[in-house]
Amino acid sequence: MSERTYTFPTTSALPSAHRIPVNDTSVQRTLGKISRPALINLVHEWLQPHNLPTCRPVLGEQDENTDSVYDLHQTIDEVRQTYDDFRTRRGNKREVVDRILDGDWRNGVSLRQLAMADVQYLMEHPNSQRWVALKLTRARAPLKEKQQNQNKDGTGKGQETQKTTTSPEKEIHLPRFEAPVFLHSLQSQIGSLLKAHYHLTHLPSLPLTLLRIAVLDSPYSSQTALQETTGDMWRTLFIAFPDNSPYVYVAVASALGGPNGPDGRSLRSLVVDAIPKAFSKPRERYSLESTAMSSKTLGALLIARGAGRTNAAGGGWSLFAKGTLEGTPLMVSTSAYESDEENQVLRGKQSIQANTSKTRKRPLSIRESTQLLSKKRRLLAQDRFGASGLPDDNQGIEKLSIRIEDAYPITTPTQRTAQAAFLSKQKPSTADKPHIRSRLTLDEPSFNASDDAEEEEEEEEEEDDDDENENQTNKPWKPHVAITFHGTHVFAGIRALVECGAVDGRTMPGWMTGEDGVSLGVVREGKIVRSKGDGA
Repeated sequence: MSERTYTFPTTSALPSAHRIPVNDTSVQRTLGKISRPALINLVHEWLQPHNLPTCRPVLGEQDENTDSVYDLHQTIDEVRQTYDDFRTRRGNKREVVDRILDGDWRNGVSLRQLAMADVQYLMEHPNSQRWVALKLTRARAPLKEKQQNQNKDGTGKGQETQKTTTSPEKEIHLPRFEAPVFLHSLQSQIGSLLKAHYHLTHLPSLPLTLLRIAVLDSPYSSQTALQETTGDMWRTLFIAFPDNSPYVYVAVASALGGPNGPDGRSLRSLVVDAIPKAFSKPRERYSLESTAMSSKTLGALLIARGAGRTNAAGGGWSLFAKGTLEGTPLMVSTSAYESDEENQVLRGKQSIQANTSKTRKRPLSIRESTQLLSKKRRLLAQDRFGASGLPDDNQGIEKLSIRIEDAYPITTPTQRTAQAAFLSKQKPSTADKPHIRSRLTLDEPSFNASDDAEEEEEEEEEEDDDDENENQTNKPWKPHVAITFHGTHVFAGIRALVECGAVDGRTMPGWMTGEDGVSLGVVREGKIVRSKGDGA
């Protein structure tokens, strides 16, 4: 009697040593998009002693296939020397990929190797993903629970005021990011629904921890289930955790599989919803809130939604956040951050203006006046943008969408008259309507109470209509205005427009300089309206 095998869903993660065949499309696509120098560095990383248990190559005594084109090596040092030779001599990327897939790793590439390859590609192309910043906050208790707690305590408004005073202290306390504990909690949340492989690494160039999650749309982790999977069944998601910060960066687009389909979006939302649950504890529940900030550059998110001093100091205030200027904004002078050349220009200009009444100066030539005007605009752009908005700072955003909900400014009587005429056409006034009943004259002896009541009601309706028309006339007109900037570095482009004179830097609003640190917002009364998750 043959034994029956049963497969049960589990919450365990996929093993890092699981091998994927080299002819799989995901393996060839992942290795094929990495450059030749980065691929050689990646192989050397695979051959490190701490990575050999999951990334070991096929050696000569382990090979069962004698029909291979490449001769296998006997030791790890010989394999390492082969890829050192690739580094010293010229060649294309194809020969390195063929050596990996048809030679040293012909039996398959492990999940850990693919994860390291994706991270290598992300470090080589930092703008390949679009990231959205989310803020981890304390979840508010429902209103019914608060009322029940107050009824149980038997306290009135004093207890409610006590809770409101202690709630900010509770919001300040956020959980620390402990990688093993967080991964264990995340597996328990999504492990029963789908299988995933987790890879954690700390990027050497940025102060953040990167989590790569390769999701398989299956709750089974047996060898039979894994062998039946193909590259199209994998979805990859990147999540970044900045050091000492309550923010979480989630990649909208993924590198492996089909991220733009409905299945990819549902799997991504499932993982994102499980992140605050993994941080939560009994009586300490957390949630993720939007911060209206997205970018393709992790450096821009670290500046606007990180752990540094630049979260609420964008634009011209960046000089104080980065320590370029000492003291406070109330103690600053323009000469503190101007170069020597600019100081000489300004001093010369001031001396010329001081001596104008005594000596007649010659008129400036067109070239001199143009140079002086360009320097003036450059200093104005430096005042408004500070140390931000530079083309090579790697901190730019690609899209800035703003909706303006301010009233149209009316300054002249002609504009007020035109607005009143426009609003009067929208709704006709009651003065133009014929009266249904006229007033009674004194000569008439009839004094009916019902007639007087009807007349009073008509007079009240006329007064209400007049007040309504007057309010509509005085009500300011709010046009629907939406502005969207596109580019590789939006604020660097706006700064260039200020320097060339296309944008007036003196009257330009602050949100055009990046002071608010948002990529999507609403302007009311000239300022960005911040939601709950925005800001520092």
